[in-house]
Amino acid sequence: MTSPPQQPDPLAAPPVPTGESEAAPPRPVVLAFWIAMVLPLLVGVLDTAFAYLTNDATTASVNAVLERYGVPPTPPNPSDWLLPALVSAVLVALWIAFAFPLRAGRQWARVTLAVFAALWLCSELMGNILAPIVVVVLGVEWDLGLSTGMLVVLVLVRLLATTGSVVFLALVFSRRSNEFFRAPRAPHPG
Repeated sequence: MTSPPQQPDPLAAPPVPTGESEAAPPRPVVLAFWIAMVLPLLVGVLDTAFAYLTNDATTASVNAVLERYGVPPTPPNPSDWLLPALVSAVLVALWIAFAFPLRAGRQWARVTLAVFAALWLCSELMGNILAPIVVVVLGVEWDLGLSTGMLVVLVLVRLLATTGSVVFLALVFSRRSNEFFRAPRAPHPG
């Protein structure tokens, strides 16, 4: 025995017109989404751990330079790493919050994260260029008294952040991503 045909639910939302369906994001957008989700979190955690572990050595190196110029040294403050950790946590939260609208094809999220990535890239490049200049000008030990392992981790994290920013920007502005972000979207509910 067959059941009678089902009537559409009168309380259901109307179907979205065919031209405005939420298409699955292309591979570059999905990859950019995962970069936005993972890279800032990974770099933020590693930077915070590095700042925490090297707080005393960094303070000692800075104090050595200050003493050469007649500035009294400051004792290491165990909480010097907290402010950068807090700023990092806020930025990571913003990256993750904007990653979901990015994957949904929201142009404003792409622009916002592209600005974040460009600023991050500029910051990394300026730090990578200026740090050696400051070391030479001030006569600071180039290794800040850190172990080789810590220096390798520092360089790898900086390379990861720089490369990740470049790859993210390339992905969100690729041809397939541009087509995806230009496609009509259903209005965002609420």
